[in-house]
This record gives sequence, structure tokens and C-alpha cells, in this order.
Amino acid sequence: MCKTLKLGVLVIAMLGIAFLACDKLGVPDQQVPENPGKVTTSTYHATAPLRVGPTTIGYVGVSFTYDFVYIEYVITDATWWMAQNDAHIATTVNGIPHQGGRPLPQQFAYRHYSNPTVQRYMFTIQNRNAWRNARKLYIAAHAGVFQTSRCGGGQCCEDAWAGLEVGDWHFDVPKVPKVLNLPRTMVHSRYSQVTGNIPSQFHVWGIPSATPPYSIGDGYYPSFCLDNGIYIYPQDYNTYLFSSYDPSMPAYAKYLRGTTQPVPYDEMNYLINGIIEGWWETADPLPFTDAHIYALQHIFWHWRGLSITLNSYELALEAEAETNGVGFIPSAGQYMAVLLDNGESVQLCFLVIDP
Repeated sequence: MCKTLKLGVLVIAMLGIAFLACDKLGVPDQQVPENPGKVTTSTYHATAPLRVGPTTIGYVGVSFTYDFVYIEYVITDATWWMAQNDAHIATTVNGIPHQGGRPLPQQFAYRHYSNPTVQRYMFTIQNRNAWRNARKLYIAAHAGVFQTSRCGGGQCCEDAWAGLEVGDWHFDVPKVPKVLNLPRTMVHSRYSQVTGNIPSQFHVWGIPSATPPYSIGDGYYPSFCLDNGIYIYPQDYNTYLFSSYDPSMPAYAKYLRGTTQPVPYDEMNYLINGIIEGWWETADPLPFTDAHIYALQHIFWHWRGLSITLNSYELALEAEAETNGVGFIPSAGQYMAVLLDNGESVQLCFLVIDP
């Protein structure tokens, strides 16, 4: 039976079936750009154990950016090594090469051989619009592995498959994460305090043209701030934009200031989408009221370390996020926080970017 993870990732796997897939001496079908040492993210969008039969020897993690899909193989058992990696991405199960119910890793789109053998390898695969817009992706991940203690000189090869369940040969991501195409160059922003049933706003401009277009353009965007005792003023700032899931964001934005405790952007994004989409309210669609704005802002300040007393409604929202929002990643059609990096001495704020 398939199991649904709390994070909304359904993973199934193929274990213990021997295929003639360890063809170390052959020629791979396709090489792709890769960087085995790169750490793409501290939180994978999907993970699955990597097993030889019933024995877990590591895991496979999948991460997404606008430009790339990363499939990373990591062996955690010091006695095992990888000589071969095969991966395939499809929007349907039938899109993965297979015959008679068995996968054909020698026909997978992405293949790599390592000599000498390795314990970590990552495919860096150009993202496609079909994958970005899919509601589900199917990923097959296979490795040809050696156990040096059993296979003298590394001559014995076995098949390892990524997944959670015996009897299947792929794992899937039912909700493809929303990825934003943001400019990497400096833009401009200006904070403006407003009143009424909308949050404070930032005017953002200087967004260059691009193909495909960036996920943000010149204009005004609702915003929240994430600092106490550090201020931002109604003046023009030179700004860099980061997705709230971008691992390359500055340390002052990634962690609570002066600590190594990560800011819970997953829970923040969960609450933003919950308020907008009305997950726990009776109105549908839900009006974005002052009460909601104040509640979100107070909770965000509280998470950033501000000493603040939350009311009963805010405590209920915070409990909801801490119970169900851990690991949340917006999918296509949902909203995402985009951080405004105006420098470490300026109050950290973020925009709410719509689909």
C-alpha cells in the first residue's frame, strides 16, 4: 500500500528485484551537467530511502528551482559505493521506460557512471514548463552499487532503488512545488505604509525584461516585516529578491538574528495561503481583513523572536501552522513569500507574490 507523508509527498518504490542494470563497462545514454558537491537545499521537496533489497543504504532527495530539477543520491552506509546512476522524470507512470511492469534503467533519460565510485552524486537537470505546470511528477531513481566488504575489489554490482514501499519502481511528487523566476540582479524598492483591508506595501521597480518573463514585475505588492528594533524607512532601496525557499538567501534572513535557528518560512507560507484561501474560515473566498493581517504580522514577529502576547485567534493560527505547516511548499496556483534583501542593517521584509 502507498503511504501519504505529512508533507504531502507520496512516495512508492521498487525494491529487491534484480535487473541487469549494472553495466559499468558500457557507455551511458546521456551525460548531464552535475555538481556532486553542491548542496542544493536543506529541505528536499521529496525524499525516499535508497535500498538494496530490504537494506537501506542511503536516500535520494529531489529539489526544484525555476531553472533546474536536482536529483541527489546520498549513501550513508560507509560500506556501499555507487558506480552508476540512472534517473527519469515523467508526468505519467507510463512516461517512465518500462516493460512488463519492470523499469528499464538503461533507457532512462539521465545516466552517469563514476570511476572511481562515489557515495554522493547529483543530477542537475534543466527544468521544463511541462514539469513546472504539472500537478504531479513521477521520478525513477536507480543506482548500481558495490559493497567493498562483500565484493572484493568492487567487482560485484547490485541494484538500488529509491522509495518507501516494496514492489514499485518510482516515487512521485503529487504537488509540484511552485518555483519563481526572480531576477538575480539588483532592483529597487520603497516601503509605503497603507491602511485598510490590505497589508503594508512595497513599490518594486527596475525589473528587467526576460524570456521567460520573471515571476514579478514593476508594481505594488502586499508585504510583512520580520524584525524588531531594526527599521526600514520610506526611501528608495537597492534590493535583491530571494524566494523564501532559496537556500542561497543571506544568513540574516535564513536564521533568527544572532542564532542558528532557521526562520520557519514553510509555516509562514502555510499561513499566508491558509488566510487567502480560507482553509479554516467559513467564507469562500475569504476577505483579507485587518484582523487577519494583524494576526499574521504578530505571529511572524513572534517567530522572529519578538516578545509579544498573542490573542486566542493568533494562538489558534500559530498552532495550526506548527501542526500542519511544517514542510509546506506552495504548489502551482498558490502564494509565496519573496524576501527583500536591502542589507543586514535594514529591517527584513517580504512580499506576497500571487500565482
